[in-house]
Amino acid sequence: MSPGGAGLGRSTAVMAAGTATSRVLGLVRGAVLAGAIGLNIGAANAFAVANWLPNMIYMLLAGGVLNAVLVPQVVKAYKSDQGQEFVDRLLTLAAAILLGVAVTVTIAAPLVIRVATNSSDPEFVSLATTFAVWCLPQIFFYGVYTLLGQVLNARGSFGPFMWAPVANNVVAIAGLAVFIAVFGSYDPDAPANLSGWDTSRVALLAGTATLGVIVQATVLVVPLWRSGFRYRPRFAWRGTGLSSAGRVAGWTFAALAVGQLGILTVTRITSSASTAGDGGLEIAGNNAYNYAFLVFMLPHSLVTVSLLTALFTRLSGHAVAQDVEAVRRDTSYGMRTIGVFTIFATAVLAVLALPVARLVAPSVTATEVAALAPVIVALVAGLVALGIWSLVQRVHYAYEDARSLFWLQLPMSVLVAAGTFAGSLLLAPERWTLAAGASIAASYVLGAVRGVLAVRRRLGGSGRRVLQLHVRAGLAALVSAAVGWPVSLLFGDLSRAGFGLAAVVCVVVGLVMLGAYLGMLRVLRVREVADLLAPAMARVARSMGRPGPGDDDRRDQGAGQSLRGGDRLDGVVIGHGTLLAGRYRLDQPVPSDLPGVEAWSAQDQILDRPVRAMVLREGRIVEAQDAARRAALVTDPRLLRVLDVGDHEGVPYTVTERVEGRDLGELTQHGPIPGDQARAIIGEAAVALEVARRRGVHHLALRPSSVRVTEDGRVVVTGLGIDGEVMGRGIGDARSTTRADTVGLVALLYLALTGRWPAPHGGTGPAQVTAAPVVGGSPVAPAELSPGVPNDLDTLCSVTLGPHDDGPHSPGELVRELEPWDQVAAAELLRRLDAAGPPTSVMPAVAPLAVIRPTPAASSEVVAESPPEPSVGPGGEDAAVDDGADDDSEDAGGADDATPSAGVEVVSASTASVVARQSVRSAVVGQAPPAPPGTPPPAVPPVGPARASRPAAQSASNPTAQPVHGRAPASGSPARSSAAPSPAPDRQDFDSLIGRSPAVLTRRRFDPTPFVLVLIALVVVVGVVMAYNRLTAPLPPIGGSDGFGDVQAEETEEGEAPPEEDGGEGEGEAPVEEEEAPEVAAPVIASAQQIDPPPDGDNNEHPEAVDRAIDGDPTTFWFTRTYVSPTYGLKDGVGFAVTLEEPALVSAVNLAFNGAGGRVEVRATDPSTPTEGPVLVESPLGPDMVLQLPEPTQAEHIVLWFPELPQTPDGLNRVELYEISLS
Repeated sequence: MSPGGAGLGRSTAVMAAGTATSRVLGLVRGAVLAGAIGLNIGAANAFAVANWLPNMIYMLLAGGVLNAVLVPQVVKAYKSDQGQEFVDRLLTLAAAILLGVAVTVTIAAPLVIRVATNSSDPEFVSLATTFAVWCLPQIFFYGVYTLLGQVLNARGSFGPFMWAPVANNVVAIAGLAVFIAVFGSYDPDAPANLSGWDTSRVALLAGTATLGVIVQATVLVVPLWRSGFRYRPRFAWRGTGLSSAGRVAGWTFAALAVGQLGILTVTRITSSASTAGDGGLEIAGNNAYNYAFLVFMLPHSLVTVSLLTALFTRLSGHAVAQDVEAVRRDTSYGMRTIGVFTIFATAVLAVLALPVARLVAPSVTATEVAALAPVIVALVAGLVALGIWSLVQRVHYAYEDARSLFWLQLPMSVLVAAGTFAGSLLLAPERWTLAAGASIAASYVLGAVRGVLAVRRRLGGSGRRVLQLHVRAGLAALVSAAVGWPVSLLFGDLSRAGFGLAAVVCVVVGLVMLGAYLGMLRVLRVREVADLLAPAMARVARSMGRPGPGDDDRRDQGAGQSLRGGDRLDGVVIGHGTLLAGRYRLDQPVPSDLPGVEAWSAQDQILDRPVRAMVLREGRIVEAQDAARRAALVTDPRLLRVLDVGDHEGVPYTVTERVEGRDLGELTQHGPIPGDQARAIIGEAAVALEVARRRGVHHLALRPSSVRVTEDGRVVVTGLGIDGEVMGRGIGDARSTTRADTVGLVALLYLALTGRWPAPHGGTGPAQVTAAPVVGGSPVAPAELSPGVPNDLDTLCSVTLGPHDDGPHSPGELVRELEPWDQVAAAELLRRLDAAGPPTSVMPAVAPLAVIRPTPAASSEVVAESPPEPSVGPGGEDAAVDDGADDDSEDAGGADDATPSAGVEVVSASTASVVARQSVRSAVVGQAPPAPPGTPPPAVPPVGPARASRPAAQSASNPTAQPVHGRAPASGSPARSSAAPSPAPDRQDFDSLIGRSPAVLTRRRFDPTPFVLVLIALVVVVGVVMAYNRLTAPLPPIGGSDGFGDVQAEETEEGEAPPEEDGGEGEGEAPVEEEEAPEVAAPVIASAQQIDPPPDGDNNEHPEAVDRAIDGDPTTFWFTRTYVSPTYGLKDGVGFAVTLEEPALVSAVNLAFNGAGGRVEVRATDPSTPTEGPVLVESPLGPDMVLQLPEPTQAEHIVLWFPELPQTPDGLNRVELYEISLS
C-alpha cells in the first residue's frame, strides 16, 4: 500500500459511506419526484430549472470558491498566531456575501428565469418563476453548509460534511410523500395543464426542497461545536490578510463562471426542447438531463469526491510546505485510485443504462425511459475524465493558483456551449439533450488532458504509472462489458422492464461484470484496487476474527523498534519536529510504560493546544486503534479524552489530551495516603470505568500510572481501551473483562492504602512499586501493613483479592461499596509528596538508566538473605508462590543458585536508600535477586495468579527501572526460608482465565437472554402464521354473510336484525320490501341540466356536456369551469339537477367523480331554486359515492349543489361528474 493509502482509505471509507447513503436517498428522492410530477412534462421541467438555479449559483460561490479558498486559507491560518481571528473574519465575510447574493437573486427571480430558459410559453415561464422564488434562498444555506463543512475538513473531520445531505434527502422525500398524499401522483394519461399549479402545490413542492437544504446546513453545527471550534463574528476585514483569499476567490469565480456559462447554454436549450417539438414524452428535456446527470454523478460522488476531500487537506499541507515530491506522490496515488473505480463504473452504466433509468424513474412510461437512457450513456463517457479533472482542480487550489484553472476552464466551456448549440441546429428536438450530454463529456476529456499536462509541468514526473493503470483498467473494463452485455440481453426488452426486473438485471449483470473486472485486474497485476477496497476488507476480516489487509504489515512494522524518537519506519522519520498527519508537531519524547509505544508531547497546529501523541510500533496495533476509537465515544470528565486516531504515511498513531497531574504510583512512593483520600480517588476512577463499561469499553490494564490526580483535584483515568489491547489483554467476554477492571481498581485501592502493590508485573508499571507480602497465596490484609485503614476498605480488599471469587464484580458495584466520599484534597497530597522529596517516576525510562554490578562485601549480608520475592494478584490474579516453589520444581533450586553472594549496587540512585528498602522488604518477606542486565521484560505482563511451579526469578525487578522508594512498615511478618515451601492454591494467570469460561472470574448469574429470544421467536412465528391465514382467507361478502340482503334486513323500523333461529322470518321480510319498492315507482332520469343562477352566475357551466353524466358511459363526464379558488370567490356555488320521468321514491344517489375533496349537497327541490328546501344529505366528494338518504323521499327533481369544488388529480379546482343514477 502506498504511503498514506491506509489513512486516506479510512477517511474515504467514512465519507463514501455518507455519500453512498445520500446518493441512494437522492435516487429515491428522484424516483418519488418523478412519481409526483412526471419526467418529460412542462411542470417537471419548470421545477427542474428553478431548483437548478440555486445549485448553479452555489457551484459558483460555494462549491468552487469556498472549497478552493477555505481549506488552504484555514490550514495556513491555524499555523499562525492569529489563526482563529483570521478564520472568523473569513467566515463572516463569506456569509455576508452569500446572504447578499441570495437576497438579490431572489428579488430578481423573473429576470433570472428569463436568462436560464429559452421557452416562449408564458405559462411555463410563470410557473418556473414561482418555483424560483421558493428555491433561490437555498443559495445562502448551501453556502453555510459549505462554510461549516470546510472548517470541519480543515480540522481533520471529514464525515459530517458527507453525511449532512442525508438529512436533506430525508426531508425532501417526506415533503414529496405529503405532496402525493394531498394532490395525488403523476398520471401520464391526464392532460398537462400548467394553470392548475396553484400556490399550495408550489409551496409544498418547492418549500420542502428548500427546507431540506436548511436542515443540511444546520446539522453541521453540532459536530463543529464538539470539535472545539467557537465562532465569533468579526467585521474588521481591512488589513487582516484577506486580500490573498480574495485574489484566489476572484480567479476561482471567473473560472467557474466560464464553466457555468456552458451549463447555462445546456439548460436553455434542453428546457425548450419539449416546446420546440410536439411536446411528446419521447423528447428528453431539462428534467431528463437532470436525472441523467444524477446517475452520472453517483459513482463520482461515492469515491472520487470522498477521496479528493480527504486528499485535498494533505495536498494543501504539502503545498504550503513546498514539498513538491509529496504533492506529486499524492496526485499520482489519487489519479490511479480514482481511475480503478471510474473506469469500471463507466462500463457498468453504459451496459445497464436502460434498467438504471427505470430504477431512478420507476413511475414513468417506457417511452420516457427509452429517451433517458441515451443521455446517461453520453454523459458517462466522460466519467473517467471528470475524476482526473477534479483532482487537477484540487492541485491548483492547493497552490492557490486559480488563474491557471481559468485558462483551462475556458475552452471546456466553449466546447460545451458550441456542441450543445450545434446539436440544436443540426438535430431534431429529441436529440438536443443527447447532444448536450455528449458535449459535456467531451469537455471533461479536453480538460483532463490539458490539466494533466499542466500539473506535470508544475510537479514533474513522467506519469508512466498513471498511464499504465488506465490502460490496464480500460482493458479489464472492456472485457467486463463484453461479458455483461450478452447477459443483459437475456432479460428481453429492458425499456419496458418494471422496477423489480430492472433491479434484478442491475444486480445480476453488475455482479457478473464486477467478477470479470476484478479477475482481469488480477491477471494484469493492477494493485491499486487493494487501496480502494482495503478499509472495507479489513473491517470484514476483523469482524470474522482474522487480520485484515495490511494488519500484518502494520504489526511487522513495529517489530524490533526501540522507544527512542527519530526512528525510521518504511522510509518515514518520526522524531522531534515531525508534523504528524499534517497537524500534530512532535516536541519531546515522554516516558511510556506501554511496550512498543512511543509517547510524545506535541502541539495541535490547528487548535493551538498541547496534546500527547502515541506512535504504535508493535503489538495489536489495529485492535488498539479500534479500541481508541471506541474510547473516543465515551464522554466523562474523569477519562483522558482521545482526540484523533489515524496513520501518518503508514505509521499508526493515537492522539489524546495532555497528561497532567501525578499518578498513583508517585503519590504512594513515600507511603500510603489517608483512607478517605484513597476512597475518593478510587471511587472517582470507578465511576469513570462504569461509564465506559456501559458503552462497552474496558480498560484491562489498570496499574499505578493509569490513575492520576491533577492540581485542581480531578481524578483522570488514562489508557482506556488502548492500553489493554497494546498489552494483549483485549480478548474476553464482557463479564470477565468487567471483573478484571474491578479487581484492578481494588488493587489500586490496596496500593493507595498500603503503599504496596498486591501483585508483581514483570518490568512494567506496578513492578516498580514495592510488592505486598503474601500469606497463603493472597496478599496480607491492608490493616496489617497500615493500622489506620478503615475497616470496610480493609474487608473489601481482603475479600476481593482473596482466594475466592468474592467482592464487587463491576465498577458500579465497587462505587456502591465505596460511596460516599469526600473531595480529593489534591493540594494536601501534592504538598505531602513535595515535602517527602522530589518525585521519582514509576514508569520505565526510554533508555536503560541503571547498571547492575557486584557491590562490596559490606552490603552482602542484607542481600544474601533475600529469598525469591513472593507476590499475589488481585482477587487471585497473578498470585505468585509463597516463600518458595514446590520441591519438585526444577526452577526452585535454580532460583537459589541464581542468588548472588554479594549485593547489588544501583548506580543511578542512592545506594543507601536502595539497601534500606531491600532490608525493610527482607524483614517482611523475601525478595528475589535482580535479573541480569539486558533481560527483556515479558511482552504481556501477567495479572492473574501464577502456578506454584512458576519460576521465582520472574518476580525480579526490571534492571532498567528507575529506583522507587518504599515506606517501611512498623511491623511485618518474619521472613521465611525458601527451603520451606508452603502450599499455595493452584491458580491460573489472567491470560489463561480470560480465554476460559467467564464463570471463573464472575459469579454465576441467571442469564435470561436465551429465553427472551426464544419467546420473541415464538411470538414472531405465531404472528406470521396468523397474518398469513388472515391474508389468504376468502373475503366476506359486502354487507354480511348473505350480501346486501342482510343490510336491508338490519334497517327495519325496529333497527334490529332477526335472530338466527328465526332466520326464515327475517329473511322473508327483507325480500318482500325489496320487491315492493319498485312497484311504487322506479326513479328513472328523464333529463339533466347545469345550474349557475344569476346574478352571480351566467348558466354557462358547459351545458353542452350535461348529457354525458346520464348517458351510462363511465368514460364521459360533465365538468364545470376551472376556478382559482375551490370556494369560487364571487358566487356561492354551482349545481347539477336531474328531472325524473315521473315522481318516484328515491332512497340513494349514486355518483362517480374524477377528483376528491370539496362538498356536495343533495336536495329534492326545483332546479330554479337550487338552494331552497332541506338538505337531504351532504358529503365530501370522492371517486365513487353512494349517498344514502336518511329515509326514502318522494321527488320529481334531484339537485346537486356544490358550495365547494373538489380537486382533480391534475390539481384543477372543478367538478368532473362521470355518472349519476338514483335508486
